[in-house]
Amino acid sequence: TNGSHIDDSPMHSPPPVDAVDAGVTSFSYDNPIQELTANEVVILLEDCNFQFSNNWEKLTARLKVPKDERTKQKQQIMIDRNYTGALEELVDFWIRKGDHPTWQKLISAVEFYEQTTAESMRKKLGIISEECQVRLQRRCEDNMLRELSFIIPDFTAVAPFFITTADIEDIEKTFFCNGEKIHEMLWKWRERKGRYATYLSLVHIFRKIKMDNVAHFVQENIEEPVNILFEEMCFPLKKNETELHQLEDYNMKIRKRFASIVLQIRKSLLKRNIDPTDLKLYLLGIVGRCEKIDRAKNLGDIFLALYKHQSWFNFGLYEAIIEEFGGEEEKEELENYKNELSAYLKQSLIEIPNPIQQHDSGNQTRFVLKVPDYKEGLPNLSG
Repeated sequence: TNGSHIDDSPMHSPPPVDAVDAGVTSFSYDNPIQELTANEVVILLEDCNFQFSNNWEKLTARLKVPKDERTKQKQQIMIDRNYTGALEELVDFWIRKGDHPTWQKLISAVEFYEQTTAESMRKKLGIISEECQVRLQRRCEDNMLRELSFIIPDFTAVAPFFITTADIEDIEKTFFCNGEKIHEMLWKWRERKGRYATYLSLVHIFRKIKMDNVAHFVQENIEEPVNILFEEMCFPLKKNETELHQLEDYNMKIRKRFASIVLQIRKSLLKRNIDPTDLKLYLLGIVGRCEKIDRAKNLGDIFLALYKHQSWFNFGLYEAIIEEFGGEEEKEELENYKNELSAYLKQSLIEIPNPIQQHDSGNQTRFVLKVPDYKEGLPNLSG
């Protein structure tokens, strides 16, 4: 059955992260499918544009190949100018006699001289860097789930790997658009997995079902957890455990509501055939210089850039987009959301902490949150 793919362990006692999708081996830290041989190393280096003539000796020295072996190859190069052959001979020596040679050790050595080449090697082999390993252990942010709803093409094909058969049937009855189904599926998956709903878990699932392009997208677009400070302030210690659980549920509903509005905005822009260049120029006119927006080539790129600077409690640019390009339906939805958010904040914030300062802006009051990259205020929220 469809449910056979699902780990139905309770949320309070999920399996360890390493056990999630344990059948996936092609995306482990240091165990790519490709066998480590000198010939395969040279082929991969060529594919990744390694500068053989400039860096063959530096690389092999970093791999601690003895100097006398490198000198032999240097003498041979003076005869035949075959840098590739020299590197292959020395890599073969390293594989046979080096200290536990691995692809990751090789890539780390390459990275010391050619970072772009090293990144290309990791992508081709499916190896995750140490820095990326740390980032992948984070719990998925709302924006990632929202963006994936535009990328994953078929709800029916992927749903059995994320949610139960009962959940699938419920979503099929409730939603008609594929993107909305995907979005609901991912929210249910994250809620069920709790803190184990990490980016790494997503990558493993997409690798397992042969959606490598989606796995790569997740890996390349991990967000910094900039919402943490604000959310901690929304769950003050003065409240008892029952009230905190109620606020957490309330918080999830608010964030999910905002996510659905952003989906609606993007769908509306697509439906109205809004030129991405017009939208880009409009946003740059508001924010000034923004490299990510400036480099955007399509609507998806623009929304990815917005995700880095806007959130469920800080959405001035989305409001500006609706005012300029949206219809009455989107304006009404956002106005209703702002009222809901205002009510939530009044209930959850017992007192205004220091990071939030009150400002007067004409006839409206804003709360400005002092966290990285979130420089807009809470639009039209009353105190």
